[in-house]
Amino acid sequence: MLQDSGKVCYYLNGEAATDMIHYGREKAFAMTPYNAACYVSTGDMNAKMYAMMMKAFDKNSYFRFKKDYPDLAELMDCLKKPASVEDYKKIRQCVKDYNQKTN
Repeated sequence: MLQDSGKVCYYLNGEAATDMIHYGREKAFAMTPYNAACYVSTGDMNAKMYAMMMKAFDKNSYFRFKKDYPDLAELMDCLKKPASVEDYKKIRQCVKDYNQKTN
């Protein structure tokens, strides 16, 4: 579910986002070994999405995103490498701040 857009897009896991809205919760996670808590992509809606927080696999997605988009160094400095599922708030804020600066 798209949560923020601009030069960079931030997506929350759709199941988790729906749970948050339905139950009025501040946080909720629906992570399986095949889902991430959140994703980022460039502002092109057809761009590849990169999982930022994984439960069981593909933990190097952050590094691939950083390598594929070196022009987003300022954003990547803010993100660093997400370490836990709680970092979805940090990731979202970094994307939001970056998009505000680049508009």
